[in-house]
Amino acid sequence: MSLIRDFQKLRQDRKIIDESMTACQIAKFDWQPSKVVSIRWMSDGQAVEMQSPFGVLAIVVPGRAYVAAIAELDETGSHSKLDILNSDGSFSRAILNSQQIDGHKRAGMFCRFEPAQSAMPDCFGVIFRVAEEHSDYKLDINASDGTIVNCVLST
Repeated sequence: MSLIRDFQKLRQDRKIIDESMTACQIAKFDWQPSKVVSIRWMSDGQAVEMQSPFGVLAIVVPGRAYVAAIAELDETGSHSKLDILNSDGSFSRAILNSQQIDGHKRAGMFCRFEPAQSAMPDCFGVIFRVAEEHSDYKLDINASDGTIVNCVLST
Protein backbone atom coordinates (compact mmCIF):
# COMPACT_ATOMS: atom_id res chain seq x y z
CA MET A 1 0.00 0.00 0.00
CA SER A 2 1.34 3.43 -0.90
CA LEU A 3 1.65 6.18 1.66
CA ILE A 4 -0.18 9.49 1.90
CA ARG A 5 1.77 12.64 1.05
CA ASP A 6 0.93 16.36 0.85
CA PHE A 7 -2.32 16.17 2.84
CA GLN A 8 -4.38 19.37 2.68
CA LYS A 9 -7.75 20.62 3.91
CA LEU A 10 -9.72 23.01 1.70
CA ARG A 11 -12.06 25.38 3.52
CA GLN A 12 -15.39 26.64 2.20
CA ASP A 13 -13.79 30.09 1.71
CA ARG A 14 -11.18 28.36 -0.55
CA LYS A 15 -8.29 28.82 1.91
CA ILE A 16 -5.99 25.81 2.21
CA ILE A 17 -4.69 24.31 5.45
CA ASP A 18 -1.54 22.28 4.85
CA GLU A 19 -0.93 19.38 7.26
CA SER A 20 2.34 20.95 8.39
CA MET A 21 0.53 24.05 9.70
CA THR A 22 0.06 24.30 13.46
CA ALA A 23 -2.96 25.86 15.17
CA CYS A 24 -0.77 28.80 16.17
CA GLN A 25 0.30 29.39 12.57
CA ILE A 26 -3.31 29.27 11.38
CA ALA A 27 -4.39 31.70 14.12
CA LYS A 28 -1.79 34.23 12.91
CA PHE A 29 -3.64 34.45 9.57
CA ASP A 30 -6.63 35.92 11.43
CA TRP A 31 -9.01 34.00 9.15
CA GLN A 32 -12.73 34.04 9.84
CA PRO A 33 -14.23 30.64 10.75
CA SER A 34 -15.04 28.47 7.73
CA LYS A 35 -15.84 24.78 7.40
CA VAL A 36 -13.44 22.36 5.75
CA VAL A 37 -15.39 20.96 2.80
CA SER A 38 -12.72 18.96 1.00
CA ILE A 39 -9.57 17.02 1.79
CA ARG A 40 -6.90 16.07 -0.70
CA TRP A 41 -3.58 14.31 -0.86
CA MET A 42 -1.14 12.49 -3.09
CA SER A 43 -0.84 8.71 -3.17
CA ASP A 44 1.46 6.80 -5.50
CA GLY A 45 1.77 9.87 -7.73
CA GLN A 46 -2.01 10.29 -8.03
CA ALA A 47 -4.08 13.17 -6.67
CA VAL A 48 -6.88 12.03 -4.34
CA GLU A 49 -9.79 14.16 -3.10
CA MET A 50 -12.82 13.66 -0.86
CA GLN A 51 -15.54 16.28 -0.69
CA SER A 52 -18.07 16.82 2.07
CA PRO A 53 -20.36 19.80 1.41
CA PHE A 54 -21.56 20.03 5.03
CA GLY A 55 -18.04 19.85 6.52
CA VAL A 56 -15.39 17.32 7.44
CA LEU A 57 -12.75 16.81 10.14
CA ALA A 58 -9.94 14.60 8.92
CA ILE A 59 -6.50 13.35 9.86
CA VAL A 60 -3.81 11.21 8.32
CA VAL A 61 -3.38 8.15 10.54
CA PRO A 62 0.24 8.12 11.87
CA GLY A 63 1.40 5.22 9.63
CA ARG A 64 0.27 7.34 6.63
CA ALA A 65 -1.64 4.46 5.00
CA TYR A 66 -5.13 5.73 5.96
CA VAL A 67 -7.20 8.87 6.37
CA ALA A 68 -9.81 9.03 9.12
CA ALA A 69 -12.68 11.41 8.33
CA ILE A 70 -15.65 12.60 10.38
CA ALA A 71 -18.06 13.91 7.74
CA GLU A 72 -21.18 15.93 8.55
CA LEU A 73 -24.27 14.41 6.90
CA ASP A 74 -26.46 17.53 6.96
CA GLU A 75 -26.33 21.21 7.77
CA THR A 76 -27.41 20.77 11.41
CA GLY A 77 -24.01 19.50 12.54
CA SER A 78 -25.68 16.88 14.71
CA HIS A 79 -25.40 13.97 12.27
CA SER A 80 -21.99 12.69 11.24
CA LYS A 81 -20.16 9.53 10.27
CA LEU A 82 -16.62 8.29 10.80
CA ASP A 83 -15.07 6.65 7.76
CA ILE A 84 -11.61 5.25 7.17
CA LEU A 85 -10.20 5.70 3.68
CA ASN A 86 -7.29 3.85 2.13
CA SER A 87 -4.33 5.86 0.85
CA ASP A 88 -5.73 5.69 -2.70
CA GLY A 89 -9.00 7.28 -1.51
CA SER A 90 -11.06 4.11 -1.67
CA PHE A 91 -13.45 3.38 1.19
CA SER A 92 -11.98 1.00 3.78
CA ARG A 93 -14.63 0.90 6.52
CA ALA A 94 -17.17 2.86 8.53
CA ILE A 95 -16.99 3.03 12.31
CA LEU A 96 -20.51 2.85 13.69
CA ASN A 97 -22.11 5.56 15.85
CA SER A 98 -22.96 2.80 18.33
CA GLN A 99 -20.12 1.36 20.41
CA GLN A 100 -19.76 -1.36 23.04
CA ILE A 101 -18.34 0.43 26.11
CA ASP A 102 -18.04 -1.17 29.55
CA GLY A 103 -20.27 -4.04 28.43
CA HIS A 104 -23.07 -1.75 27.23
CA LYS A 105 -23.99 -0.68 23.71
CA ARG A 106 -23.95 3.12 23.61
CA ALA A 107 -25.25 5.37 20.85
CA GLY A 108 -23.30 8.54 20.23
CA MET A 109 -21.31 10.43 17.67
CA PHE A 110 -17.68 11.05 16.88
CA CYS A 111 -16.80 14.70 17.40
CA ARG A 112 -13.04 15.29 17.14
CA PHE A 113 -9.63 13.66 16.85
CA GLU A 114 -6.99 13.49 19.55
CA PRO A 115 -3.62 11.73 19.63
CA ALA A 116 -3.92 8.00 20.25
CA GLN A 117 -2.54 6.50 23.44
CA SER A 118 -1.52 3.42 21.47
CA ALA A 119 1.80 3.60 19.64
CA MET A 120 0.61 1.31 16.82
CA PRO A 121 1.23 3.06 13.47
CA ASP A 122 -2.31 2.42 12.19
CA CYS A 123 -4.05 3.70 15.35
CA PHE A 124 -5.72 7.06 15.77
CA GLY A 125 -7.54 8.66 18.67
CA VAL A 126 -11.08 10.02 18.46
CA ILE A 127 -13.63 11.39 20.93
CA PHE A 128 -16.97 9.54 21.01
CA ARG A 129 -19.73 11.59 22.64
CA VAL A 130 -22.64 9.80 24.35
CA ALA A 131 -25.17 12.60 24.71
CA GLU A 132 -27.64 10.81 27.00
CA GLU A 133 -24.85 10.28 29.56
CA HIS A 134 -23.19 13.67 28.98
CA SER A 135 -19.97 11.68 28.59
CA ASP A 136 -17.06 11.70 26.17
CA TYR A 137 -14.96 8.60 25.61
CA LYS A 138 -11.54 8.63 24.03
CA LEU A 139 -11.23 5.68 21.69
CA ASP A 140 -8.08 4.43 20.00
CA ILE A 141 -9.08 2.76 16.74
CA ASN A 142 -6.94 0.50 14.59
CA ALA A 143 -7.56 1.81 11.07
CA SER A 144 -6.40 -1.42 9.43
CA ASP A 145 -9.26 -3.50 10.89
CA GLY A 146 -11.58 -1.02 12.64
CA THR A 147 -11.16 -2.47 16.12
CA ILE A 148 -11.21 -0.38 19.29
CA VAL A 149 -7.85 -1.01 20.99
CA ASN A 150 -8.32 1.37 23.91
CA CYS A 151 -11.27 3.17 25.52
CA VAL A 152 -11.14 5.64 28.43
CA LEU A 153 -13.56 8.19 29.81
CA SER A 154 -12.30 11.56 28.62
CA THR A 155 -11.80 14.28 31.21
